[in-house]
Order: sequence, then C-alpha cells, then structure tokens
Amino acid sequence: MNKSNIKKFKAKHYQIVIVICFLVAYFLIQLIGLRGFYSYGWDESVYLHMSNYFKSGGDGGFIENLRPILFSIILIPFSHSIFISRLFILVLSVFTLWIFYLIGKKNLNSEFSWVFPVVLAFFPFYYLSSNSILTEIVALFFHALCVYYFFRKKYVFSGLLAMLAFFTRFQFGIYFPILLFGIFLIGTRKNISKNVSKFILGILIGSPLFFINTYLFYSETNSFFLATVYPLLNQLKDNFFEYLWYYKQGFFYYLKYLLNWSIFSMFAIIGILFLIFFLVKSQFIKQESQNKWLKRNLLLLVFLLIPFSYLLFSSHKEIRYLMLVIPWIVYFICFGLIETIKQVKNKLLEKNTILTFALVFIILIVFLGSFLLNSFLFIKDVYHAPKAFYDNYLFALQNLSHQNLVLTSFPMIKTYAKIEIGYYNDLYFYEMLSKGNYDYVYYTYNWFPCQENDIWCLNLREDTMNYLENNFDLYTNYSLYGSDFFLYYKV
Repeated sequence: MNKSNIKKFKAKHYQIVIVICFLVAYFLIQLIGLRGFYSYGWDESVYLHMSNYFKSGGDGGFIENLRPILFSIILIPFSHSIFISRLFILVLSVFTLWIFYLIGKKNLNSEFSWVFPVVLAFFPFYYLSSNSILTEIVALFFHALCVYYFFRKKYVFSGLLAMLAFFTRFQFGIYFPILLFGIFLIGTRKNISKNVSKFILGILIGSPLFFINTYLFYSETNSFFLATVYPLLNQLKDNFFEYLWYYKQGFFYYLKYLLNWSIFSMFAIIGILFLIFFLVKSQFIKQESQNKWLKRNLLLLVFLLIPFSYLLFSSHKEIRYLMLVIPWIVYFICFGLIETIKQVKNKLLEKNTILTFALVFIILIVFLGSFLLNSFLFIKDVYHAPKAFYDNYLFALQNLSHQNLVLTSFPMIKTYAKIEIGYYNDLYFYEMLSKGNYDYVYYTYNWFPCQENDIWCLNLREDTMNYLENNFDLYTNYSLYGSDFFLYYKV
C-alpha cells in the first residue's frame, strides 16, 4: 500500500480505527476488574439462581415471578461461573457500543460521531453494567440491533429484536408503539401496510416466549392467560403500587443526576434545539436525502422524549432505570456538541484554520474530560461488601443438602438446599416464617427498612425477631456498617 492509498484509508476509516482502539482498551480495562474476588449484588444473584433453576429443572436455585425470563435462559451456559457470566456480558457491552456507533455514524453524519460510543461507555451505570450480571446490557444489545435493522428497513428482524429486548427487560416494551410510529414517519406511503405487517410478524415470531411463563406459573394462577403474563403483571404491580418508600424520588431526580454527571449534559437540550431549527428550515429544502436524515433524527428524538417522560412521571425511581433511554440522551448530547463544533468551524475556518483546530480540540478535551472524570468519581463510590461477608455469612450454608429448606431475605446466598424467598416486604416475610417449616432463616432489618414514624412497621419488625428467637437458635450474626445480619437454624 503506497502513501497515497494510506492517506485515503486514514481519511475514510479513521473513525473506525478510533472506535476499535477505544473498544479494545475499554474491554481490557473492564477485564482487569474481573480478576480475583468480586462481590456480586442482589439482582445478579437472582438471575444466577433463576438460571440454575432452569438448568436443574427446578431442583436448584429459585425463580422470581416478577422478572422476565429470557436473560436467565441466555445465562444457562455461563451461570456455573460468575467470572464467565460477567465476561459474556462484557463482550456483549462492547458489541452494543459498536452497534450504537454504527447508528450514530449514519445519523450524526459527522467526522465526530465516534464521540457517541465513547461517552455512552462511561455513563456510570453503563460502565458498571458492563461487568455485572444484569439485564441492562443484554436489553440494550437487542434494542440497538432492533434500531439498526429498523433503519435498514429489515422490519421482521427489528420486530423480533424488539420482542427479545422486551423479554429481557419489560420496560423496553415502551418502544413498540414508537417503532410503529417510525414506520409511518420514515417509510413511503405505498409500503406502510407491508412494513407494519413485517414488523408485527417479527413480534409474533418472538411471542412464543410467553408460553414459557404459562408453563412456569400455571400452577400459581390456574389461568392460562394470567400465567402467560404473570411476571409482567407482578412487575407492574410492584412498580406502581407496592414499591418501597425509599424509591420514591422527586420529579427532577433524573435531571439532577444527569447534571451532576456533567454540566455538558445540557448539550442534549442544545441538540434538540438544533434539530427543531433544522426541521423548521427543512420546509424550504426539497432535498430528499436531507429530509430522510431529519426524519430519522426526529424518530430518535421520540426515542428520547417518550421513555424519559415515563421515567420522570414514574413514582419508582432508580438510576439504573435510566439505561432505558441513556443511549438517546447521550446521542443528543453528542448531536448538540457536533452541531456546535460545525458552527465554530464554519465561522472561523476561512479566517484561521489553526485557531479552528485548536478550539475544536479544546472543546473535545474539556467535553470528554468532564464526562470521564465525573464518571470515575461516581463509579469509585459504588458500594461493595467485603469478601468476609460472603464467606462467613452468605455462603455459610453452601454445602447444605437439598433436603433442607431455607427462608431468606437475601438472594445472594449460596446453598444446595431448597430456597424460598421472602424479601418483598416485611409482612410477606413474617407470614412465610410463621406458616412454613424452615430449617434455616436468613434475616436482617437492612432489607426491610421502616420510616421513623411507621409504628406498624417497627412493631412487625419486633414481632419477627421475637418469633425467630423463640423458635430458632442463632447460627451466626454478622455485623457490617452498623447493620446486623442474622442466620437462624431450627432447634
């Protein structure tokens, strides 16, 4: 390859080289974090237990009746090892960033579209999810592929992938009507019926996954229909009617978080304003290619506004829920930045090329530096329990035989015994405790917090402890950060 060909290659493919180098570095940095002991959390343990339940035919692990089942099924080949499971998620997270880069490359239409996957990768919860056994990355992987094939007009694949994202994380069902709207928005009038039919066909191809629910939960419901949608109904009930009081946050909770992440999150608003300006201006432009570009970006704006509005008005708020919409928030942050850079270049390029380059370079350094530094500060404060907590408490019964029955307020336990879960609320736990015949019981106040003025809750907590002390002996008591964690065994 001669020098002229090398220059042409660099000019045409330098973005791809930047993104690939970044993704390799990202993978290696994350891989270093997987070495040695790495404590796993509440939701991770639930998915591992559910995967073991499916793998063992119900003899091991347990199943939660409010979670979608696809992720746990996908985990089956990997669930024997926390490290292998996390490595699988990490690989998926890298591919997900690549797919979002391809989407950005087509729609940001700029030499700086590589910024999109870089900023997304270091959104604090995306970074944490990349080496965690959680549904967020897998759901985003299916969602990214869904959108990618949607823009390529592969509507059957897009509908199927939308269904897979939904069965991985129910919240992603909010994109079904948006994608149908997108067919009307970016398609030609004569092909709308055909394209809608293809998209719905893709959904129908994925719908047999519902029948796994029917098989699992018919015995609990005695109704074919209720069993089929049982996890979805339970999650809706949990999110809107029975969520814990400490998940109730103010309307501006997510907005404050994004601004605390970086003041440059404001570029999302700038990006939206730029798009609105282009849409108004487009009435005077008859270029078909420009109109297609605007329509695609208008659809991406709807991807941002409707799910984010749902999160704002939802009573149950957690930062991890932002993963539903964070790719499109970051997209418009980058859209605003890129259009701002274009304006700077257009105004100054003819006057001073060196000054333009310097300004663009400074803007990029400050922009990326702000996100990376603040993300590091957010990530380093993530709570991880010490190894002794797992070894001496959560894994204390790991060799217990399957003939024993354990009631737990911790899904993180490791044991061969049969597990029943009682951690949804304190009344539910107490009812199970008083009615069941358990050999061992894991219990703590920590997962059943009471508000200071909630006398009923405080009394129920006391009744639970009295019942345990009167009917069980203490096996071990582990103290961590001011909280007591109890393990009782039957006398």
